[in-house]
Amino acid sequence: GDEAPVVKPAVEYALWISADTPDLAKRLITHPNQLVAQSALEALVRYPQAAESLITKEWIWDAAHSPDPNRRILAAIGVRLHGDKETGALHQLLLDPDPRVAAVGCRSAAEMQDRTYLDALLRLLPNRLE
Repeated sequence: GDEAPVVKPAVEYALWISADTPDLAKRLITHPNQLVAQSALEALVRYPQAAESLITKEWIWDAAHSPDPNRRILAAIGVRLHGDKETGALHQLLLDPDPRVAAVGCRSAAEMQDRTYLDALLRLLPNRLE
């Protein structure tokens, strides 16, 4: 299934031992299985040189504006690799109507430790307990 616990470590290992990490990463981030694509993008955080040519500000912008929430999730992860200074995509993704996208955006904001996102993150908190 899509939540197979073996996928993430398998993708990370494949990228680690690959003789051509950028080419493999390109194939994995476009994989039809969302968990494979997401795992590949998260693993690229440890391989910034491989991610440089793949995860550009244009790639993040396009993915952040996709009608497909899975692509927007990838954009939220991609922001961790490239930053968000030039696209402003993370602010948009934090407000995404799909809670999965907003949740990954929150995680990215937290990992980046950039106070720029604090107001947006605080707005996501519930006003009262129900």
